[in-house]
Amino acid sequence: MVEDDRYELQNHKELISSLQKDMHSNNKELNLAMESIRARLDNIDQAITNIKKQLGELNKRAERQKLTGMGGGSNLDAGLLSDLEGDLLKLRQDFETHRNESNKQFRNVNDALDDKATKHDLEQLEQRLMDKLQELLNNLGNVFVEKEPVRKKFLNIEKNVSFILFANFLA
Repeated sequence: MVEDDRYELQNHKELISSLQKDMHSNNKELNLAMESIRARLDNIDQAITNIKKQLGELNKRAERQKLTGMGGGSNLDAGLLSDLEGDLLKLRQDFETHRNESNKQFRNVNDALDDKATKHDLEQLEQRLMDKLQELLNNLGNVFVEKEPVRKKFLNIEKNVSFILFANFLA
């Protein structure tokens, strides 16, 4: 019985260790994914800001050209402006694609985390294992007898045997 409990206790310890490693690994993966997403979002945000600045400058230049009557560069500016608007549209599409992929990854991680044990569950399991271990130790103490009382009983038996042998010798 003690061996079975010891084996069960070892299995529970291995399960807890495995769950802790899985949670740690998932946490690292999630942190890496989050950092990657943050970096990509920062890059996208920076690119959008740059494009907006360029569009603003082009609009200002176009307004100045209209005011001064210099329409010679307007075809060039209009082409550049349409290129920038196309780039901005492409960037927005890339952002939407990235956001959808990120949301999908987050949903997958959340679904995986739903299947994992919570810290509270692990603490409860640990407490049950500790209680079982304490019970086993208490039972183990009851299995072995104390040395001094046993020695006294053997001495008493030895005296009784000697007395019986001596009584039989006299009779």
